[in-house]
Amino acid sequence: MILFWLMNPINDISTRKDPLILFKSAAILTANASINNNPDPKSIAIQEQLHPEISPLKLRHSADQVFAAAKTLATNRGWQIHLSEDSQGRIEGTATTALLGFKDDWVVLVEATSAAEEGPATEKRPLSARQSASNEEQIGTGAGTEKSQRMDLAHTCTVQMRSRSRLGKSDLGANAKRIKKFFEDLAALLGPKSS
Repeated sequence: MILFWLMNPINDISTRKDPLILFKSAAILTANASINNNPDPKSIAIQEQLHPEISPLKLRHSADQVFAAAKTLATNRGWQIHLSEDSQGRIEGTATTALLGFKDDWVVLVEATSAAEEGPATEKRPLSARQSASNEEQIGTGAGTEKSQRMDLAHTCTVQMRSRSRLGKSDLGANAKRIKKFFEDLAALLGPKSS
């Protein structure tokens, strides 16, 4: 696997490539001017081959709860936070590796959803729209159903994350590991309603 990484270098991992999750922080953009360049198709294919498990995290918690938990988790990891926009569900910062002090920039987006999590047309909304009243929807399951399911639409969201190394062409899996571990710990921190 290490040989494959060396032959197919990648240092930018994201749960969403189209469109790419862009950075807004002035500190990050100043340190890495090319960070918002679109990835080439080859790097997308390499990510899909090396890290097929990297995908958005869907949670049955309110966007407010998830945003607060994500920010706490990043802080507890010792990651520097450059930008925090709760109305947009955006947190950006830099993680410094323990061994050699390499800097990797990351962004987390918490997107409220307004449809059943597994439905065919999940609509993502900015967090500023999550406050609307009457957020419950009755979901029927067909004739003869003994009871129907209820889902509070204010309590579902999707978390996207991107992590990119500032130096080097290959991260040897560090960015994918960061995203995977962050998602695992975020779900554990929020408790059993996570999915």
